[in-house]
Amino acid sequence: MSIHDLVWRRHPELLRPTTRRRLAWLTPITLRRVERVFVLTKTVRQDLIEAYGFPASRIDVVAPGVDPLFRPVKDSAELDSVRKEYDLPQDFILYIGALQPRKNLVRLAQAFSRLAARGLPHSLVIAGPRIWLYEGVLRQLDSLRLGNRLKFIGYVVREDIPLLMSAASAFAYVSIYEGFGLPVLEAMQCGCPVVASSATSVPEVAGDAAILVDPYDVGALADGIRQALADTAVREKLIAAGFRQAAAFSWRRCADTMLRTIRETVAHS
Repeated sequence: MSIHDLVWRRHPELLRPTTRRRLAWLTPITLRRVERVFVLTKTVRQDLIEAYGFPASRIDVVAPGVDPLFRPVKDSAELDSVRKEYDLPQDFILYIGALQPRKNLVRLAQAFSRLAARGLPHSLVIAGPRIWLYEGVLRQLDSLRLGNRLKFIGYVVREDIPLLMSAASAFAYVSIYEGFGLPVLEAMQCGCPVVASSATSVPEVAGDAAILVDPYDVGALADGIRQALADTAVREKLIAAGFRQAAAFSWRRCADTMLRTIRETVAHS
């Protein structure tokens, strides 16, 4: 069995009631029938132990890799083309992911609003599909009255994501809860400085290659974004560290670990 996160236990208010009830019912039933469980991070492993008492010896941490599709794009014509396609300004802060409460987009936009009031010339660009419980998020974002400084570009085809990450001045991923947070590594592999949440699994994924901020502290979010944009030395350090961090995650290593565990489990069953 693979478990990506335990958000329904840690933050049930962030899910639709039907989804929460289904996972709360199905997970313990399934855990009683499986020999081993794969999780993506040590954080989720600990969550699983605490929530269900599942034996630590039967939980394997197997991190994913980063698709080679994600790479720095330096060609100015390509970057100008993607800005034109999505009607983006020259300078922007990017978020890519689902539009749902646990992604913490309201506090991200509040932090951006503070910076804009102080003269920040950038825009905040939010890309990704609307998943669930997004209506309240949209209402709160609208109440900030950021106008065209806040842009929603919706679902983005996968091939365009490296272009957007390469064109962005910084990538912000400040979720309240994550089981992993793959976009953090994808942005790093594109050479984009990352500001990320200090909560749950994200620090485990980001290492020392991102500015980590308290996702509940709007002031800290604003300061982290400002630092990533304004401090040249910090930006260069983040970009270099980001390449190293992303390179540490491999789909080959993920596959080899899973296959070895499956073989050992079958051999001893």
